[in-house]
This record gives sequence, C-alpha cells and structure tokens, in this order.
Amino acid sequence: MHRLIGPVLLFVMLVAMAQPVHAGKRVALVIGNGVYESVGNLVNPPNDARLMARTLRGLGFEVIEKIDATQKSMKRAVRNFGRALRDGGKETVGLFYYAGHGVQVQGANYMIPVDAQIENEGDVDIEAVEANSILSMMEHNGTGLNFIILDACRNNPFTRSFRSSARGLAEMDAPTGSFIAYATSPGDVAADGTGTNSPYTAALSKAMLEPGLAVELMFKKVRNAVRTRTNNNQTPWESSSLIGGNFYFNPEQTPEPVLPSPPKPAVQQNIPPSDMVIWQSIQNSTNTSEYELFIKQYPKSPFAPYARLKMGELKQIAKQKQIDRQNQIARQKEIDKQKLIDQKRLIAEQKKQLAEQKKLEKQKIQAQKEANNSNKLNKPKKPEKPSATTPIVITAPVQVAAIPAAADGFRSGRYRPKVIKTSGFCFEVTMAKMTADDTTIKGTWQDDMGYGNLKVTQEDEGYLVRWTGNSIRSEQRSVKIDGASLIFDVLLRWPGESCKISFRIPDVLNNQVTAQ
Repeated sequence: MHRLIGPVLLFVMLVAMAQPVHAGKRVALVIGNGVYESVGNLVNPPNDARLMARTLRGLGFEVIEKIDATQKSMKRAVRNFGRALRDGGKETVGLFYYAGHGVQVQGANYMIPVDAQIENEGDVDIEAVEANSILSMMEHNGTGLNFIILDACRNNPFTRSFRSSARGLAEMDAPTGSFIAYATSPGDVAADGTGTNSPYTAALSKAMLEPGLAVELMFKKVRNAVRTRTNNNQTPWESSSLIGGNFYFNPEQTPEPVLPSPPKPAVQQNIPPSDMVIWQSIQNSTNTSEYELFIKQYPKSPFAPYARLKMGELKQIAKQKQIDRQNQIARQKEIDKQKLIDQKRLIAEQKKQLAEQKKLEKQKIQAQKEANNSNKLNKPKKPEKPSATTPIVITAPVQVAAIPAAADGFRSGRYRPKVIKTSGFCFEVTMAKMTADDTTIKGTWQDDMGYGNLKVTQEDEGYLVRWTGNSIRSEQRSVKIDGASLIFDVLLRWPGESCKISFRIPDVLNNQVTAQ
C-alpha cells in the first residue's frame, strides 16, 4: 500500500501543474485605428482589430471593440475595460490589443487616435493615449494575469516636426503577472502588410487558436512565423513577468490526427520495393501532381495517407498564396489610383497658382507703366543756363545714407541664383533658374522634402522676397547690393522648426549701385 503513495502523489502533482492557470473571466479591449484626419491612412489596422476581436470571442473573451477611435472614444473604452476587469476579480485575465500609428517620445510609447492634431513633440502627450497608462490601470484593478499586445511599430508620421529621430516603440517593463508583446523589436518598425492583415496579427490569431499551446511557446511560434513571412526583416519582441503555471489561450486538448504507422522493412510487411523507392523520391516534393500520381498508382500503399495529407497542405498553401497575390494587386491598384488623383489635384493647384501669379504680375506691370507715364508728364523742366551776369552759388555736399539706394529696375533675362550658406534645420536647397523683368524676379526652389516658389519684387522702399511651399512662411531679414548683384538673407519657418538661407542673384540690376 505504501508503495503506491509515492507514484500517486507524483501523478497528482503533474496533473495539477499541467492544468491551465486563471480559468476565470476573460476580458479584452481591442482597438484598430487606420483612417486618420491629419496623417497618412493605414489600411490593415482596422482589419487586424476585427480579426483579433473575432479570435478572442471564439476563445471565451468578453471583447470591447473600437475601430477608428477618437481620443475621447479610446479613453472611454479604457474606462469601461477597467470596470470589467474590476468586476471580474483577481482570477480575471485582461488583454489589451492595439493596431495603428504609435510613436515614442522621451522613452514613453503613445497610441495615436484618428482625430489627433500633432505638430510637434509637445502635442503628443495632449493629443495621444500613453500605453503605460493602460498597463497601470490593469495592474491597479488587481487582475492576476495581464496581456498588452502592440502592433503599432510603423513609421513615425511626424518625423519632420519632431526633434528626436527615435524609431518604432520603446521597451516597457512588464510588472509581475504581465506579458507585453510587440510586433517587432524595440526601436524598429513593423510592416503593415500587403495582404488583408499585418504579418504579426495574422500569425498571432492563428497561433492563439492552436489547442494545448502554452503562451510562451505560442509567442515563440508567432516570432518564427513572422520572420519567415518577412524574410527575417521583422522580429517580434516580448517582455514577460508571468509566474505560476502555464496559461493557454486555447486549453482544449484535441487528439492528434491518426496517421498510419511508418511501414516496417519490406521483409516483414512484404512492401514492394518500387512502392518504397518512389515514395522516398517524392516525399519532400512541393509538386502536388507527383503525390496525385503516387496515390493513383499505389492506392493501398501504407504511404498513400501521407501523400494525401501532403497534397492537401500544398493545395492550401497555393490557395493562400493566390489570395495574398490578389490582395496585393488590388492594394497596388488602389495606391496607383490614389497617386493619380493626387497628381491631378497637384497639377490643377499649380495651374491655378500660376494663373494667379500671372494676373498679379500683369496688374503690377500695368500699374508701373501708368506710374512711369505719370512721372514723364510731371517731369520738371530743365533749369535755364545762368547768364553771364548771374552769379553761380556752390553748395556744401549732401550727406548720403550708408544704406545703398535701390536700383532703377531689374535687367530682363534668365539667372542662376547661388545659395551662399544655410543654417538651422535646413536641407540642401537647390535654386532653379529664374527670370526677371523690370519689376519682378521669379523662379522655383526644391530640397529633400519638397519644393516651392520664390518671388522677388521691387517695392517703393526696397525689395520684398516671398518664399512659399510646404506650409512655409518666410521672413526677410536683410538685403545687400554688391555691384549688380542682390544678396538676400531669408528666415523660413514651418511648424516646430526654422532655418536661414542666404542666396545671391548676380548681375540682375539695371544700374550698378555702390554704398556712399
């Protein structure tokens, strides 16, 4: 009798260890943001969120689902999520999933609502939702097991207006009883995917449904699948502080498919040599026709069930590839269509701006002609020469200001401006050839991020420079005249940044002017 106590006790302990932990209530908050108001849209996050919500509901989770959520909607969903966790008690399993734009600022991760208006880093804390606040809320409500899954490591859409250049998301510390999963490693970016879903969420949903797979092994399987799908360009990352026994998203143990045992040597089972030789030659093939032919020739072979199974797997893989290819073609057509629409819109706007500029130039030329005609009519008569009897009076020289006087006008023609120097947040600027008439110089400029128009007009008190493009406003700081050349210092401003550009337009003045 005593001999049975040890084995029985050991069996009870092993069974207890194999039982899934946290068999209580399961609650999940799933958010997928794709249609943004002020930054580029993302196609897959709403699809990813819907797939994840369906998967979790099938696994017994009570799911709060939000698609294209504003900041107010996201925060209300988080509040309701916290109430559900608190009502469930300590045995509740909490899971938060987010797909969409995400950024890191000073080591903190933020999820971007669709209505966020962000011009610089200081706006992020006001307009976005911090990921760490979700984790703190879950920990505060006393749930024993918490999951945070972030498929939000895509390109930062605010890079130009941010001072820092940090990529992807920052690593978060997982408190005891928590598991944090990222679509890719910290500081890196993840693919949105060319199919209906991102590579990460597609692999995660599939692995969650696999029965009897402990959570740590499940995420390892997801990591391997994503690396394979992305040619090793994306590696998912996890931070875990789980304790106690194993957790299973799908704890149900389903029997493995029963396949015939591998055949014994031909001497014992009397397997024809040709049967075995042909199977060995095709068992690693990816051609379904070879397995089809084998089944047709050897329908009663012990290897026939393996051939049928392999053929079914290959057909399923081919079908999925066809679906992915069709989705990719449809997605590319949509992208090309949108590019064509944007291009037509841009051309129309440029034509409109050009027409307005020509109209203004024509009006200024007409006004200048009228002013010149008026000056000719009011031109004073030449003084009469003094007679021999009239005394000549010599006056003292007039004091001339140190600032050089403006030239009479511009010399008409084409000119190549030269950038002298740049400072501040400036990219390499290229100045295109410019044209000039009596009162106006006009041309274009471009840098690594865009292009715009440059216009110099002669005013009553000097010269005015207008520099437009890419939401830029310009401030003219100084104008110098060097021989027949103009030298301009211009300060350019856009949200969060500025830079100073000095450039020269040589030999454009009708009169060569020097300082007195």
